[in-house]
Parts: sequence; structure tokens; C-alpha cells
Amino acid sequence: PRARNKDEVARLVRSFGAMTRDLKTFIADLETATASRSRLEGELAAARQIQMSMLPQGGEALERTGQFTLWARVRPAKSVGGDLYTYQQQPGRLLLAIGDVSDKGVPAALFMARAMSHLQQAQAGESPANAMAALNDWLEQGNDNCMFVTLFMGVLDLRTLQLEFASAGHTPPMLVRDGACSELAQTSGPALGLARGLEFPVNRTQLAPGDRLAIYTDGIDEAFNDSGSMFSTQRLQNQLQVLAAQPPERAGPSIFSAVAGFAGSAPQSDDITLMLLDISGPAAGRGTQRRLFPAGARLVSRVQEWLRSHLRVPEPLRSELCLVAEE
Repeated sequence: PRARNKDEVARLVRSFGAMTRDLKTFIADLETATASRSRLEGELAAARQIQMSMLPQGGEALERTGQFTLWARVRPAKSVGGDLYTYQQQPGRLLLAIGDVSDKGVPAALFMARAMSHLQQAQAGESPANAMAALNDWLEQGNDNCMFVTLFMGVLDLRTLQLEFASAGHTPPMLVRDGACSELAQTSGPALGLARGLEFPVNRTQLAPGDRLAIYTDGIDEAFNDSGSMFSTQRLQNQLQVLAAQPPERAGPSIFSAVAGFAGSAPQSDDITLMLLDISGPAAGRGTQRRLFPAGARLVSRVQEWLRSHLRVPEPLRSELCLVAEE
């Protein structure tokens, strides 16, 4: 009954009445928020499926031919993310690309989709440097939020095994050769999407049968654990050396597991992408290696680059042999 008096019982009845009304309002708001959250989660799940479908083989790829084996995987930090990878085999060459969009979540995913839509066109028939310059100009248009993407783009000549690549502020790849792991030297350009008319230096390196190339985003080496320590490139190098004898489809997931084990209960702070490329054939030993160099531009530089990547001698002697080649 409605309280009419002003005693304690009446005040208590009125308080219970107010509490009942507030509780009904709270329950209605909670039902609305829950429905909105469920709808948003459904939309993000659909967005994740769409985003993964844009990547080769749905976000985890394995490609095996007589000349190479390629494995790649992306793991977003949230439902959707900004990391990307792609590859395409053309007559006599293999195109590779890995990118990392600034930020995470939906904004990064939208920019990633925009980059992917132009990446295939930019790669077709172009050198990595020219393709990257064209992609940069496309991404700069209408980019009022000043988002950007770091990108590795390479072309592997399947006849000579020479890798020509360009980097837009991206982490240098790792090369595993004869059980040792080292970082590929590269000259990098700026990230893509911030200004028009940018230029990107060309890098070249000579691969050999038995080599493994690891291309990755900084979500691996910059993965944090509970104490604030990073996984680091040194730990990644150690993992690549330990797993050098494993096939890419086993070594790759093992590296993901190592990163997750290092992070422990710390949440994943960034998207993670890794691509492993194995060049088919036995690893080069200490025997004689032969390579033909057609006459043409940069002949001396090409010979010296090959010597530096293949000679297993101390550095002073290596420099003298490169000087002999120049003479």
C-alpha cells in the first residue's frame, strides 16, 4: 500500500519503491546494452572473417613447390587488426609482402583492407621500389587521420635466387643459413601513407638452397610479459636457430607458442605476423659454389654482394677478395 505517514516505516516503503523503479530502469538499460554488445560482437566476428578472407588461405598459408616452401600466419591482438601479408607466384619469380598498420582494432583493419586492395595492383609487373611508391601515393589520398603502414615488399627471382626488396620503415628480415641466424642489412624508406612522392631504396641479397628467410612484424619482438620485458629480436634469432631443421609449418607455430609462453598472462599488445620462406635444396656446405653474372649494370656490385653473402672467411680476407674481384 501507498505510504501516507511520515514515520520510519513510511520512509522505508518509499525508499523500496524508488529502489524498485531504479532497478527496473537498470535492468532495461542492461538488456539494451547486452543486446548492443552481442550485436557488436557478431559484427566484429563477421568483420574478422571478412578480413581473414582477404589474406592468402584465410590468415594461415602453406605453399609448397619444387623451388620453395612458404608458411605464413597472422594473429590480431583484437577481433580485427592491421597486420597483413600476401604472396603471388608469377613465371620465374615470387612476390612477397608483409605490412603493419599503425594502431589496432577497427581503424587499423579498415586501413589494412584499403592497403590490401591496392597491393596486388601495385605489385603487378613492377619492381618493389616502384610498386611501393605507387602504393604510398594511393594510401596518402584522403588519409586525413594520418594513419600509416610499414611494409616489406620483395621479389625473388626463382632462377637466380636473387631477392630484390624495398622497406617502408619495416623491421629487417632474418636470414637462417648453415644453422646461423642474422638480420638482413637493408636501407629503408619512410612509412607509407603520410606524404606523396616518396622514394624507396632498392635492396638486393643473394639467397641459396637451404636458406630460410623470416619476415615478421614487430608484434613478435615487442611482445611484453608481466614484468614489462620484451621478447626481443635476440630471442627470435635463438628460436629461428633452434628450429632451423624443422619444416616451416612446424617451426612457425612453435615461434608463436614461444612468444605466447614468454608473454604469460600479459595480454597481446600488438598484432603478430610471421612468414617463413625456405629455399628448396640442400644447404650449401663448404664445397665450391658457382654463380654466373651476366654483364650489365652494377656488375661489380653484384659480384661483391654475392661474395660477401657466401664467403665463410674472416672479414679482412673477405674484403681483400672483394677488392680482387673489383680489379
